[in-house]
Amino acid sequence: MENRKFTEVYSELYAKSNYMNKLKKDKDTVMVKKIIVDVSIAVCAIIICINKFYNYESIVSLKNCLFWVLMFALVMVNIQLANKKIFSKVDYLEAYKKEIIKPLIEETNKGLRYEPLGTDIELEYVQGDYEFFDTFFSEDCVYGNGFKMSDVKTVVEVVDENGNKERQILFNGLFSSYDLSKIIPTPIQILVDKGFDNFQVNSFKDKDEAKFHPTTHIRNKVLMDSVTFEKYFDVYGADRMDVMKLLTADVMDELVKIKERNKFDIDIKLIKSKLLIRIHSGNIFEPSENKLALDINELKDAYDLVKTVIKLSECLSKAIDETEF
Repeated sequence: MENRKFTEVYSELYAKSNYMNKLKKDKDTVMVKKIIVDVSIAVCAIIICINKFYNYESIVSLKNCLFWVLMFALVMVNIQLANKKIFSKVDYLEAYKKEIIKPLIEETNKGLRYEPLGTDIELEYVQGDYEFFDTFFSEDCVYGNGFKMSDVKTVVEVVDENGNKERQILFNGLFSSYDLSKIIPTPIQILVDKGFDNFQVNSFKDKDEAKFHPTTHIRNKVLMDSVTFEKYFDVYGADRMDVMKLLTADVMDELVKIKERNKFDIDIKLIKSKLLIRIHSGNIFEPSENKLALDINELKDAYDLVKTVIKLSECLSKAIDETEF
C-alpha cells in the first residue's frame, strides 16, 4: 500500500476535532479552577497571619477559626482538583497520541508503527557516543524495517562551586537508528557546522559544557569540495577516501536540500552497521498548551520532521549500498 498524503489524513483526523478539543477544554478548566483555589488558600493564610501579627488576635480566635475552616475546605477541594487535573491531562495526552499522532504516522509511512510509550533505544544511543549522561528518557517510538526512532532526552546532574546540585538537559529531540546493509570500515560523522575547527559542541551553550561529550575533540576533519555543503556541515572521518567516496556531489546536494528545509540542527553518525541521526527539535509529539488539539501547523511540523529523518536514512543508506569501501 502507498503512503497517504498529509492533507488526506489530516482531513480525516479533523473529524475528531470536537472530541479532542472537548478533552483539552476539560483539562484547561480543571487547571483554571485549581489556580483559583490555590490563590484562595494563599489569601486565607495571609489574612490569618495579618490578624495574628497586626491585630494581635489569637490564632484560634473566632474570626481566624472561620478562615481555618474555609482554608481546610479549600485544601480538600484542591486535592480533588489536583487528582482530576492529573487524570484529565493523562486522558487528553493519551487520546492525542492514540487518535491523532498514531494514524498520522502510520498512514503516511506504510510499514512503520508508532508506540506512545516507546521501545528501548538507549543501547543505540550509547553506541553513538554522544555525551555522558545520568538519566535517559525515551518515548513516542516509530519503528519498522530496520528503522527505529524516538523522542529522546538525556539529563546530567552537575554540582556548582557552592556544592548545589542541578540537573541539566543535554539533548532533547529526535534520535533514530537505521540498520545498514554493510559495515562502515571507520566511523564517519556529519555534524552541523558550529564554527569551531576540529571542535564540536552538541547543543551546548559554551565550550565548558563540552566536558560531558566524549566525542567533542574530534580530529580528522575532512574538507569537502562543496562550498554550500561546508556552510552547513562539518565532516569527520579517519579515512578521507571513504568519506569522499560516500559523500558524492549528489549526496551532498541532497543533504543540503534537507538542511535548508529544516530549521533544527542535525547530526549524523555512521558507525559500523548503524546510521544514527539526531535532530535537536525538542519533543514534537506533545500537544501545545496554547493551541487547538488539531492545529494543522503543529501536526505538519511533526509530519515533516519524521519525513526528514526517513529521507536522510534512505538517502545515506542508498549511497552506502552504492559505495565500495
